[in-house]
This record gives sequence, structure tokens and C-alpha cells, in this order.
Amino acid sequence: MRVNDAIIGAALVGLGAATTYAARAFPAIPGQQYGASVFPTVVAVFLAGCGLKLVFDGVRRRRVAEPPQPGETRGDWCRSGRAWFNLAACLALVAGYVLFAPVLGFLLAMAAVVTGCCLLLDAKPWVALVVGVATAVVIHQAFTLLLRVPLPRGVLLPF
Repeated sequence: MRVNDAIIGAALVGLGAATTYAARAFPAIPGQQYGASVFPTVVAVFLAGCGLKLVFDGVRRRRVAEPPQPGETRGDWCRSGRAWFNLAACLALVAGYVLFAPVLGFLLAMAAVVTGCCLLLDAKPWVALVVGVATAVVIHQAFTLLLRVPLPRGVLLPF
């Protein structure tokens, strides 16, 4: 079964609008020029923009799209055991992050999750490790220094 991109795009636009509306209720942070609503609003606007692009592409392709072939219901990836394993492993990595981030800390837990996801995508182990560590450090610095959001410190940053 194939869903037109316009439908998915419209759902993303709606999600972005709902997130923007919900973020308006977030409290202001005393002493700062921006409040807690800035980051969710930026993400929501980006999400809605991507949704609009999907809507335009879906409408444009709808006019020239070929009808589905008889018996065509899902892609070949659905029949692949590897795809289902990757899905389950990705969900397990996210659940592992939720469980272990308070103990290990953000840096170790996020590096493990990103490294694991890279390995699921058949990256070389050293590339996966470098990408995982770099991603964790960049996200950590962005949240702690720029956004001033406290992240779990864990065993690496006990102070």
C-alpha cells in the first residue's frame, strides 16, 4: 500500500501547527531573551515546512503518477527479515537510552545509540564509533551551552 506524499505532508503540517500552538503555553524563563517555547517552535516550523514540501510534491506527482500494479500492496522491504530486525533493534536502542541515560549519562548513552544505529546501517565499526561520539558531543554541547538544558551527567561528568 502506498500513501500519497500529500497526505503524509498534510499530517506533518498539522503536527507542526499543533506543536507551535502547544509551545505557546510554555513559561518564560526569567532573565533570558527567549523562553522554553523557542526550540519546540523552531522544530515545529521546520516540520511544517517539510510537510508543505511533501504536499506540493505529492500533488504534482499525483497528476503524472501511474496507477498501482495489480497485487501491489507493500514494498519489498516489508518481506525482508533484516528490515524487521533493524526496526526492533532501533526501538531497543531507544528503550535502552531511556533506561540507561540516568545511570551512564547522556554522552555514553547517546554515543551507544548512535553507534548502534550506524552499525545497523552497515557502517564500518570505526566510522560508527566516530560518528556516535561526535554526535553525542555536539548534541551535548548544543543543549548544555547554547540552550542551557541540563542533561544526565552520569559516570563521565559526575561533578
